[in-house]
Amino acid sequence: MTPIDRLLAEHEIARLITRFGLLNDSGDWAGVAAMFTQDAKFIRPAGGDPVVGREAIHASFASRPPRKSCHLITNIVVDVTSAEEAAARSTLVLYAAPAG
Repeated sequence: MTPIDRLLAEHEIARLITRFGLLNDSGDWAGVAAMFTQDAKFIRPAGGDPVVGREAIHASFASRPPRKSCHLITNIVVDVTSAEEAAARSTLVLYAAPAG
């Protein structure tokens, strides 16, 4: 992997993290779900059982009560270990309130 390939991968992964917050804040549950593979597992930060599968992830988000939210995502660090693997860390502050 060249340094440019690594830099592009880091950038694209950081964009995915940011996009997740933006789609979530806009209530675009189909867009959020589309970010996951068909057999993905999603575990909410608050814990609970994993939600398995893109359709189940979509249903999980869509079933939540309406709210206003703002995900502030900072300190994104992406470590690309190979052409197929990477790990990322970030800090998230969530502001949320009932819709209206």
